[in-house]
Amino acid sequence: MSNLSQMEIHINKATNTLRIFSVLIVCITVAFLLGLSIGENKIPTLIIAMIFSLLGFGLALMIVSEVFWKVLKKFGTTEERLFYFYNSDKKRYD
Repeated sequence: MSNLSQMEIHINKATNTLRIFSVLIVCITVAFLLGLSIGENKIPTLIIAMIFSLLGFGLALMIVSEVFWKVLKKFGTTEERLFYFYNSDKKRYD
């Protein structure tokens, strides 16, 4: 059973780290689009399409990571969001 709990910890960390990165992708692309709307230079349509596809990808990652978190919360024993880049209790999760 400890193997399953280790797998659950890694899924928890991956899901929530993915959530943070998707929020960063969305925020950066929205900030770029806001800055682009202020300027007077014309950007080619292909670049605009790539920026909007990056925004859509970030939103899709955000939705997928939240669905994974809800499934993990419902069927798992996890109580808190864990992240790969932050570990508050090293004894418990190493």
